Order: sequence, then C-alpha cells, then structure tokens
Amino acid sequence: MIQASSTTKKCCRSLVFRWHDMFRNGRVSIEDDKRCGRPSVVKTGVKYKVRQLIKEDRRRTVREMSSELAVSVSTVHDCLKEDNMSKVLRRDLVQAIRKKRPGVDLDQIILHQDNAPYHRAQSSQLEISLLGFETLEHPPYSPDLAPMVFRVFPEIKAQLRGRRFDSGLELQIETQRIVWSFDNIWYEDTYEKWVKRHRKCIAMNGDYVEK
Repeated sequence: MIQASSTTKKCCRSLVFRWHDMFRNGRVSIEDDKRCGRPSVVKTGVKYKVRQLIKEDRRRTVREMSSELAVSVSTVHDCLKEDNMSKVLRRDLVQAIRKKRPGVDLDQIILHQDNAPYHRAQSSQLEISLLGFETLEHPPYSPDLAPMVFRVFPEIKAQLRGRRFDSGLELQIETQRIVWSFDNIWYEDTYEKWVKRHRKCIAMNGDYVEK
C-alpha cells in the first residue's frame, strides 16, 4: 500500500514491520534513539553550499571550498564523504549483494560499520533505514572489531610491503587485484574471527580488545 500510494522514495516492508512492532510494544516517541559515538556536527547549510560549489565547478579543490565557505578542510571532507556514502549504500552495496548473493533476502541482512563520521552521518543512517538493513552498533573507539581494520587492511599492507609503484593508479589497480583475490574460505575465516572478537568484547563488558 505504501509503495503504491507514493512516488517518492519508499521504505522497505521490513522497516514498516519493525516500526509496527516497536509501537505495539509500547514505544511512543518518533525521535531517533541515541547512538554511540560522537554525532555528526556538519550543518545542513554547509553541506548544501558544498554541493552547489561542486555543481558549479567539479574541479574545485577541497581547500578552495574551505576558504570560500570559511570552514575547515575536514568539514568539507566530511560533507563530500557523507554524500558519497549515501550513494554507495543506495547503489553499490545493494547491487553487489544481489550479484554475489542472489539468494539472500535483503530483509535479513545485518549491517556492521565502524564509527567513521561518514558512516554515522544522518544521510547515511537514513539510507540504511530506507534500505531496511538492521544495524549492529559498533562500540566507540573499537577499531579492532571492524573487519576492514583487523583483517582487510593488514592483508593488503602485507602484500604491498616492500614494493614500489610508478603511479597512484598502478597502486590502486594492484590493491583492487588483492581484494578480488580473496576467496570464499578467506571470507568465512574473517567472519569467524569477527564473531570471536565480538564474543570476547561482550565477555569483557566492552573493554578494549586487540586480538
């Protein structure tokens, strides 16, 4: 009914069921629950101005926009990252899942991300909700729980150590080749390590975990 009555962006059925269950179980507030980690501090007005500058001239540098808007370079970076993250979630992630796991029900997916600013951004959180993904909260200051940190990056660095490249593009191509070489056994092993780290974190009441 929701899909048929609206031509704007639609939310998925699992999200509607989740809302229904929460209100049936006594929830009365429609405000977002508090999230762990530092909230995004990039103002909507700044994000809009950054988008307008990019539309006017896509060759503008981050420092030029920072100077023109009288904001920090990191603020402009956060604005650009938030917009890119939203597009990745809406397009690349869903397409990749459907291509690599065609039999997987998207309503059953649990998404785990670290607390990077562009992951916590309001626009990214909205896209996640609209896609219907259940999220697994990432404890603050715990990069050791993120698979990219404890597994992917170390593997890439190990294979690139001691090698020299003539250009950034050459380095990028080789990095992609390494990632594409990971097979199903590698991902299964990564998943088992990820579960083990979370169980240890729970057993230690959220204290820092290295291995």
